[in-house]
Amino acid sequence: MIEILMLGGTGFLGTNIICEIFSLNRSDIKVDIFSRGFSKTSKINKRYICTLENIDILEKENVLKNISKYDYIIDLAETADVGAKDIGIYLDEIEKYFTLLKSKGKYIYISSSEVYGHVDCEEGIKITESTIPKPESIYALRKIIKEQELFWLSYKFEKDILVVRPCSVYGKYQYDKKLITQAIRHFLFKIPLNITNPDLVKNYISAKDFSKILCKLILEDKKGIYNISTNENYSNYQIVEMIAHTLKFEVTNIAHDTDEAFQRNNDGNRYSTNSYKLLEDTDWKPTHSLLTDLNEIIQGIKEYESS
Repeated sequence: MIEILMLGGTGFLGTNIICEIFSLNRSDIKVDIFSRGFSKTSKINKRYICTLENIDILEKENVLKNISKYDYIIDLAETADVGAKDIGIYLDEIEKYFTLLKSKGKYIYISSSEVYGHVDCEEGIKITESTIPKPESIYALRKIIKEQELFWLSYKFEKDILVVRPCSVYGKYQYDKKLITQAIRHFLFKIPLNITNPDLVKNYISAKDFSKILCKLILEDKKGIYNISTNENYSNYQIVEMIAHTLKFEVTNIAHDTDEAFQRNNDGNRYSTNSYKLLEDTDWKPTHSLLTDLNEIIQGIKEYESS
């Protein structure tokens, strides 16, 4: 039996990863969650909720008592909202020390391509795993600091870890603060939309594609750092135009806020991350595109609003 633990896992990405694990139809895989309870996202997506054990991640003794049995530990427990009450300080003790010392399992950390920031490279040069990160937001800084701490611990205690740096992940039931969700809600429900840095180009990947390649990397026992990206590059303004066209609306009355862009100006990268290492080590290819998935995302927002 392969036992997988999700630290976090009841939100957007975790929901998709768990559904992908279940779609493998393998009776030898078991998944549990340590989280702060099931989110609205996971309650809407009921395909797995009744089959998983959920332990409160803040119940330290219970977590430590149960953590050692798992073969794989997937870390999704960090919030992307800098202003929220972050459980990261508490999780430091569990994730960075007890996990590597007490667990037999391999540690998989979900980082972000945002750690690269706006690196010094010529236009058209893609960012590789060996590119020196230059994080330009608190979120990205937390990610790269945690990566370095985990790699130091993995070296010290001779335990392999896997770090993935995905580009912007989209899909059904994604977070309210994401541009795609905000734009859809703007056109459907007349909610004001403010495009942060409209010319900024991001690289996009569907949550289904991301979950599929993550599971492949885990089950094939890969280690080290992998960029996970596609060739889907859109500016913030192009995203809004695409959504408006799909919903048959005109792009009007939309503010452009460059001040906020200064505070977190690498919410996407100017240059795409390079997934050559991923493609070289696996036979994976993305099968989804934002344009074809938009209707599913729109339907998900309608379901979310009515729940």
